[in-house]
Amino acid sequence: MEKVVQEKYKILYVDDNETNLILFKATFQDTYDVYIAGSAKQGLELLKEHKFPLLVTDQQMPEMTGTDFLEIVAKKYPEVMRFILTAYSSFDILVEAINKGLIYGFFNKPFKAAEMKASFEKALEVYFLRESNRNMISALEKANNELLNIDKSRTKYLKETTDQIKKPINKIMSTVHMLKDRIDSKDLNELIPYLDSAVAKLESFSFASEQLSILNDDSRQLKFENISIKELVEISIIENRPALKENDLKINLEEQLINFTISGDYNLFTYCISRIILNTIPHIENQGSLIIKLYNDDKNIFCEIKDSGENYTEKEVEDLTHLYKEKSEQSSMNLGIETLLVVNIITAYKSEISLKKNNDKSYSTILSFPIPEV
Repeated sequence: MEKVVQEKYKILYVDDNETNLILFKATFQDTYDVYIAGSAKQGLELLKEHKFPLLVTDQQMPEMTGTDFLEIVAKKYPEVMRFILTAYSSFDILVEAINKGLIYGFFNKPFKAAEMKASFEKALEVYFLRESNRNMISALEKANNELLNIDKSRTKYLKETTDQIKKPINKIMSTVHMLKDRIDSKDLNELIPYLDSAVAKLESFSFASEQLSILNDDSRQLKFENISIKELVEISIIENRPALKENDLKINLEEQLINFTISGDYNLFTYCISRIILNTIPHIENQGSLIIKLYNDDKNIFCEIKDSGENYTEKEVEDLTHLYKEKSEQSSMNLGIETLLVVNIITAYKSEISLKKNNDKSYSTILSFPIPEV
């Protein structure tokens, strides 16, 4: 029988340290088609010659820093999924890279192969999703059919989710028909973001519906693991970097605690913080700052996400306040199923969420997590 050889995707690693280059290639050459460059200049030359889905660069290099190099790559080759490798624990470098929309993720030195491979796999999924609109539409139809075929007795959120899904589906199908008529048009690329947006909306509704069903299933056991609250915030910021960049927003992280951990499900807690950040963006003035504060008392660890108080309506404040206090499903109808999921996750893990109006007319969404018992 003829053996099927799996395609190796190309990855470029840029570092001025020859030992690091050799180590990286030896570690990943069985999984990826690894290219290495000893400088940013060599990296740019290779990018001209090859199509790389993945790129990793060291931060500290003599002729050009990693962030400077990535700024050039982001402009010339925006489709490349970009990562930065740094030996520094300072958050400043990451904030700079995030604010400029330069990276998909980051790694600390010395790198951990398993962690990097997991991140590369996720990045490749995003890369190929963006590259092929036909596959994207196919995935949309499949996800929608699966959602509609769910046994209706299993979740009370299905009707609301399905009703909301109709809008992005109609949006996508209208765009598809336009694509058929304008396939040779120069502005074809301008239509693709509509597809990305609608698919992302569908995936968000589908994920929220599924997780709400799981959380309300008494036979399911909650997952508990020790999680760094700072890492959760960093990852959540990275996940929202396109929206932050689009609105020209900066990030200010104020932390009064070091290496504190909370207990819960890493993915679900990341979803909560990421979703709150996304919901906060419309309430920040243009070119303003998203302020995130991490602090603690004797019993709890707090994550406060502060906006500038823009564009709030009395109804929105009333609905949010009521939902956070009463955990009422009815209060969530105007706020979206994703916000309801956030409240359900927080409640399931014996944590708290609240909305506070500050003296400067800004609003803070505050997450309170109990400190795990030693």
